[in-house]
Amino acid sequence: MQLKRWNVKSRIVSLCLAMGSSLALTGLLTGIATAQDYRAKVQGIVTDPSQAAVMDAKVTLKNINTGVENARQTDSTGHYLFDFVQPGTYSVNGGGLRLPEVSAR
Repeated sequence: MQLKRWNVKSRIVSLCLAMGSSLALTGLLTGIATAQDYRAKVQGIVTDPSQAAVMDAKVTLKNINTGVENARQTDSTGHYLFDFVQPGTYSVNGGGLRLPEVSAR
């Protein structure tokens, strides 16, 4: 009779260890999958007064606090994209136009 109790205890311990390992692995993978980046994107479309897209326009993103500038060219649809932008306040100049300041958070 004592041997049967040991088997039940052994199975319970094994089950608890397996469940604990599964939960720990799930928590680890969930943390990795939901990690967020602190950097932002600044994007838009440059158009002329008739609202037509302006391709190959130079767009400059300048950090107001540090003075650091980055430049991009618009694509065939007038779209520009600055990705991995550090948090801060920026001015955007494009196609000879000064655009409103933007905040990256």
